[in-house]
Amino acid sequence: MEKRPQKNSYTVGCLFSGIGGFSLAFRKTGFNVLWANDIDPHASQVYRYNYPDILFIEKDVRELTTDLDPVDIITAGFPCQPFSLAGKREGFDDPRGQLFFEIIRIVNNFGNSKPKILLLENVKHLVSHNGGKTFDKILESIHKTGYWSNVAILNTKVHTRIPHNRERVFIVALNKDHFDSNEFKFPRIEDHTDPITNYLDLDHKAGDEFYYDPQDKYGNMLYNAMKNDNNHTVYQLRRNYVRENKTESVPTLTAAMGMGGHNIPVIKDNWGIRKLTPQECLRFQGFQDNEFSFPDNLAKSHKYRLIGNSVTVTLIEKLAQECLRKLKGEKHVDA
Repeated sequence: MEKRPQKNSYTVGCLFSGIGGFSLAFRKTGFNVLWANDIDPHASQVYRYNYPDILFIEKDVRELTTDLDPVDIITAGFPCQPFSLAGKREGFDDPRGQLFFEIIRIVNNFGNSKPKILLLENVKHLVSHNGGKTFDKILESIHKTGYWSNVAILNTKVHTRIPHNRERVFIVALNKDHFDSNEFKFPRIEDHTDPITNYLDLDHKAGDEFYYDPQDKYGNMLYNAMKNDNNHTVYQLRRNYVRENKTESVPTLTAAMGMGGHNIPVIKDNWGIRKLTPQECLRFQGFQDNEFSFPDNLAKSHKYRLIGNSVTVTLIEKLAQECLRKLKGEKHVDA
C-alpha cells in the first residue's frame, strides 16, 4: 500500500472524502489526516479498506456537529451535480447544492480553532453557473467566515504529466487570523505529458467482460469507427456515435462511467476493443498500484463511479505541498 514520508505536525480533515484522493495526497505529503466523512456506503467501504487507521464518519454532513477534532486544513470536494453541464444545473435550488453551506457551518463551529486553510474542489462550470452569481455567493460566504480566497481552474493533463483531460476549479481559502497576506501559488504548467500507453495494461489480455462483441449494437459501432486505429487512441462510446479523442489524452473520467458502457473510454488492443479497466482509470486519477486498491467484493459499476467522483491525487499533492509551505511560513520558489 502507500509509502508515507515522515509526518509533519499539521493535521487534515476531509469532508465529502469519497475514496480518499485528498487524504492520500496529504498523507503522501506528510500530513496527519485525523478524520474523514462521506455518506456514500461504497465510498466508505473503500476508504476504510485503504485507510483503516483514520477515523471515518459515515453520515450525512448535515448531521456532523462539534464532535470533530480541530484540524489545520479542511478539504472538501463538495457535490458537483447541481453545477455540472451534465446535470440539470439547478445550483442552490438542488438540495445537494446547499451542502456547500454545511462546510461553512462546520468551519464556524470550530470557533477560535477554525482551520488555517480550506481547500475546496468542484467542476469548472461552478464559476459561471447562473451568470457567476452562484460562485459569488460561495466566495462571499467564505469571506464572511474570515478567509481570503484564491481561485484557479486546473487541468490534470496541463498541471501534471498524467494524460487525463480533467478541468476542475479549486478554491484555497486562507484564514485571516493566521496569515497576514493572501498569497498562494498554484501549480505551474508541466512542460510535457506522459504517453497514454504508460497507464495502460497492453502486455496481457484484460478480462473477457471488458471487451465488446463486434456483433452487438455498440460493439459494431466501435469496430467500424476504430478499425484503422493502431495507436491506442482513446475513444468514447456515446449513445449514438463514437467520439475519437485526438488530444492524446483520456477524456474526463466521470461518475457516469458507472451507469453504462457508453460512458467509459475505450481502446483497441491486441485482443479487441475494450473498456478501460478500473485499475487503468485509477492510474489516470493519480492512484499508484502499490498505494491503493478496491475491495474484491465491490462491483465494477461502483468502482467506475467512485473513480469518476474522485480528485486526481497527483494534482492534490502539488496543492498539499504549497499548503505545507504556507503553514511553515516559507517563501515559494518555482521549481
